Amino acid sequence: MNVTVITAIYNTALFLKESVESVANQTVRPKEHLLIDDCSTDNSLEIACELAKKFSYIRVIAHKKNKGYPAALNTGIQASNTEFVGIMDSDDIALPNGLETVMPIMDDSKIGSAGGGCIIMTEQGEVTQQLKYCEPRGGRNRNHTNRRLSNASPRNNPSSRKFNKYWLL
Repeated sequence: MNVTVITAIYNTALFLKESVESVANQTVRPKEHLLIDDCSTDNSLEIACELAKKFSYIRVIAHKKNKGYPAALNTGIQASNTEFVGIMDSDDIALPNGLETVMPIMDDSKIGSAGGGCIIMTEQGEVTQQLKYCEPRGGRNRNHTNRRLSNASPRNNPSSRKFNKYWLL
């Protein structure tokens, strides 16, 4: 599949293995999965390197100094070798059919990006809320201590074509 999944990493050792393995367990795997470590102070980088040994399509890139989330994503976009780029946070879990669902949508040349709804979970896996992709103002929970399960849906955003077509997993 002609898609790169990019995961920016910063101190998410608790969730990283499960997150990356959820991409590995897709019904259709990406061509590559880039793990961009932004100078984590926990053992996230070591976990990422172990995952790269386990899965040949994973590449780890480590920033030499902390640059922040947007810079980590830009590093991944620049390093990607595919037409499509998917962004997945390191504390997210992808549903097994995420790539299989979104790629036919992305093949439509009128679609610039796609995103997904989510299921909000506690660190213990307890589901606390389910959100559709488009929520009313204030309806999204941006607390990164919550776990999210994503599912793709189309969203037209022509500005995303500036670098690559991309979608959010």
